[in-house]
Amino acid sequence: MKNFLILSFCSFVMAGQLKAQITTSTAESVKDKAYKIVFQLATGDTMVQMGLVKQINNALTAAPKSSIEVVCHSDGITFLESAKTHSADGIKALKAKGVVFAACENTMRSHHLNKSDMLS
Repeated sequence: MKNFLILSFCSFVMAGQLKAQITTSTAESVKDKAYKIVFQLATGDTMVQMGLVKQINNALTAAPKSSIEVVCHSDGITFLESAKTHSADGIKALKAKGVVFAACENTMRSHHLNKSDMLS
């Protein structure tokens, strides 16, 4: 019985080490890949919008070769509105990293917005 417990414990430890190796190798392969990621934002909730900035930064940290685009429509258009956004600095920093931000023109029309109302 003692031998069985020792063998079980060793197997458990080895499985944990194998999982750590798989996780490490997976993380390394993610950093090497260029993913195409699209985020859709349709809410005017500023907490969600600020969380989106953090999530995009996390995605770029995990997979720095990725190309990311954020599409804003409906109430999410406020994210890109110069007068209403709470995330202008975060958006500017992400644009510098190559993130593309797109505003739905149908939403802009329905909200009576022009390109001059949006962040550059």
